[in-house]
Amino acid sequence: MNDKADKAVVVGSSKVEGARVLALRSALRLECRGLRRHSRSVLSIVKQELGVRGNGKRVLEQLDEYVEANVLPRKGVGPCKQSPPSGS
Repeated sequence: MNDKADKAVVVGSSKVEGARVLALRSALRLECRGLRRHSRSVLSIVKQELGVRGNGKRVLEQLDEYVEANVLPRKGVGPCKQSPPSGS
């Protein structure tokens, strides 16, 4: 197992919140496929926190839209911007 590939570090409150939303999205996908939790459902957590309504499939679609608009970096924006290849 490659230790470098298995770890991630999230720094900053906005990045932590973004990582949490991505984790909720992954958990909701599993819940929609039939995996259940013993505690509160991910569907109810997402509905409360984002103020969305609907069944699991519809809430997942709305969460995907939210992630695309607010969490994932846009191409060419931010610190992950890649510089163009050099001409040499």
